[in-house]
Amino acid sequence: MIFFQKKFFSDQQGFTALELVIVAGIMAFLLVLVLSNFRGFEQRSALDGETDKLASVLRQAQIWALTGQTSSATRYSYGVHLAKCASGSCVYILFRDTETGGNKLYDAGEEVVSYTLPQGVYVDSLTPNISNQSDIVFLAPLGLVYINGAVSASEEAIVLKHTTGRQKSVTVNRVSGQINVQ
Repeated sequence: MIFFQKKFFSDQQGFTALELVIVAGIMAFLLVLVLSNFRGFEQRSALDGETDKLASVLRQAQIWALTGQTSSATRYSYGVHLAKCASGSCVYILFRDTETGGNKLYDAGEEVVSYTLPQGVYVDSLTPNISNQSDIVFLAPLGLVYINGAVSASEEAIVLKHTTGRQKSVTVNRVSGQINVQ
């Protein structure tokens, strides 16, 4: 039995150079696939994350309006101001409508928080598009939805796009107040 084991192990000669080159080539190919998919994953996750964040900010404005969030013992309506933009210069604003009687539009000085979109993500379109900007306001305390200061539009669609061409949208239904990510 011992003789058999010695003979078996002494006959092994290791790997050939060709086998090592083939294995190294396969590993290099797999590494290239992983790295290219990782970049795509980063781009997709930036767009997905920012779309979810925008929907969350809209929901926060809605919740503050519904619950009667106050500032200095005054109840305000809350909204989000968006504008079409180019990649790298995009900001949207969570604001409280402080104007007497509430004009249901964003005015300078009403900011609560400003959010900057990450590099490569931008606001591609706003529907209905009266101009290149949009204000979505939730009227306190009922949470009624005003789009650009009026109740005429039935829905606001905000399309966020990545420079790679991938896009996602957030819609706000004026009648039900429902906020969806698609």
